[in-house]
Amino acid sequence: MKILLVCSVTFVVAFAASNFWRPKESGLSQPVLITAEKVFQPSKKHSQPAPLTHKALIETEKNPFQRWDLLLKQGEHMARPQMRQILVEMLHADTARAWLVLTTGKVKMQTPDIELFAETFADKNGPEAAAFGLAFEDEHLRKFFLNHVMTTWLLRNPGECLTWVKKQPQPHEMADFFRVQLGSYNLDRFTLDDVKDIVPLYPPSSFLPTLAGGAVKRVLRDPSQLAPAIAWGRQLPSSDVKDAVLVSCVEHQADGDAAAASELAEEISAPHLRRKAISNIAARMAKVNTAGALEFAASIADAETARTAWQSALSTWAAQKPEETVAYVSEHVQQITPDMLTPLAHQWARHNPPEVFQLAARFPMSHQREVFLKEMIEAWMRFDSDRAREWLESTSPALIFSAAEVQKLLQASDRVARTRMSGGALLTIDGRKVGWMF
Repeated sequence: MKILLVCSVTFVVAFAASNFWRPKESGLSQPVLITAEKVFQPSKKHSQPAPLTHKALIETEKNPFQRWDLLLKQGEHMARPQMRQILVEMLHADTARAWLVLTTGKVKMQTPDIELFAETFADKNGPEAAAFGLAFEDEHLRKFFLNHVMTTWLLRNPGECLTWVKKQPQPHEMADFFRVQLGSYNLDRFTLDDVKDIVPLYPPSSFLPTLAGGAVKRVLRDPSQLAPAIAWGRQLPSSDVKDAVLVSCVEHQADGDAAAASELAEEISAPHLRRKAISNIAARMAKVNTAGALEFAASIADAETARTAWQSALSTWAAQKPEETVAYVSEHVQQITPDMLTPLAHQWARHNPPEVFQLAARFPMSHQREVFLKEMIEAWMRFDSDRAREWLESTSPALIFSAAEVQKLLQASDRVARTRMSGGALLTIDGRKVGWMF
């Protein structure tokens, strides 16, 4: 009986398997191969396109135009980064066709898309990109497109770009397409010849000295270019451009020959730039010879220039050995006024502020002394507010300052405490950076 029952169950299971798990004999043993041409012809029987085979997918991936169309026909919303990546690939494959797709397609063109197209085209072929932009009839589009083409081309390959510009019927008009903010760009690829070529393309303007001075400064990373740069700067007509070039040359020459740099600085016509250049010489001298730097400052005939040079030398010294500068000022307190020490406040605040306040108390009471004390307490509060408040609330200040001065110190510290410092203040002497105070 048991044997009969087992046989019956086995027969039922086998019958079920044969009817439900057996493959249907439909005649479709393999999927139909879809070619690249069929990808763009979806079957009318389906709301979705037919699926891509591996082969068709590979062919489509190789062609950015097909990939672009495929995504659009599938109704997918392309993210801007994805779209721009494909745009770059289309541009490298066929520039004219890529522009047609960008400007006449279903995707709404945006300003960054034009910027990307222009800059990528300039990277690919500067002369062709410039000619392409010049052909635009729309004046606004032409200017916008060429701004990006010419600036990108100049920064990537300045020699080729400037050679092309000089050959144009109106080179000055082409130079106008270089963006005026060019002085703030990375000019590392400029040679001295490139700087010489670009300067004559512009009338004297507010940005040209910045461009020329900045480009020369980068050129002078190669020490062999110092002599030809000085020679070129000297033969330029008197102007802000000439001064900017000579300032950059003085800065580099000061490290090797301070005397020659000092002579060159005297050829700078603008007084404030001449003071800046001489101040720079003193600072660089102070890094290796503090006494020599102070003597150099004392030898300068112009009083204001001598003062800024002395401050630069002392500030550089203070950055290296602040305790020595406090001792030096203490020994020469009769020849020094408090306002001469203001640039040192941020450095002395990191050393031993109570000692500096003791030194400041030796100066006669004056507005200059008051300003210096304010600078010192504010610098100390920014550097170490806990110690500064602790000292202010002790009996020490009252032992060396009047009650009115102590009150002003407390008020200054309160102002700093109430201010949320989101950044720092750049400290300069006649435009020359001497430190960064937080």
